[in-house]
Amino acid sequence: MPACSCERWWGHSGGKDATLEEQGFKNVEAANWYAILAPAKTPRDVADRLGQAIRKAMSMPDVRDKLLATGAEPVAGRPEQLAALLKRDYDKWGKLIREKNITAQ
Repeated sequence: MPACSCERWWGHSGGKDATLEEQGFKNVEAANWYAILAPAKTPRDVADRLGQAIRKAMSMPDVRDKLLATGAEPVAGRPEQLAALLKRDYDKWGKLIREKNITAQ
């Protein structure tokens, strides 16, 4: 369950938690997400079957309910959508890391 969020979250708190903006933090956006990845050279037909099985599982009410209860928002997208998300986050956080000269400790 998030302690704060950029958007109104209706999980355990029923939408009562203040957003980051409501707490005075402007232009802050950070979110975590989870994905199931296969090796890069996985044959497309295998990846497609795996994706179908994952989307089927994610649409099951008991699976969705368990994920929602943890604060997760179940989304079962396509590989192309995940690739776009990975690129967006890589570009976004890479820029910040370079601008602030952040290094591994």
